[in-house]
Amino acid sequence: MKKVKLVCTLKSGAVIKESLKVDERAMMAIFQMKTALENSVGYKEPKLQNITFGHTTISVAEIAAIKMYT
Repeated sequence: MKKVKLVCTLKSGAVIKESLKVDERAMMAIFQMKTALENSVGYKEPKLQNITFGHTTISVAEIAAIKMYT
């Protein structure tokens, strides 16, 4: 099990931090999700509407920056 941390800065300036302990397969899926998010951030109509990571749900339209790391 590895810990994956998410740090998300919203357009309002708020910073959201969340972490999860996941196995290798789940970690690969999470980093694929990160790539999809990076491709959606900044678009007027993003492909993804909301993401849920841990106990937090975030509107993709509100994300200014996002970082995930182990």
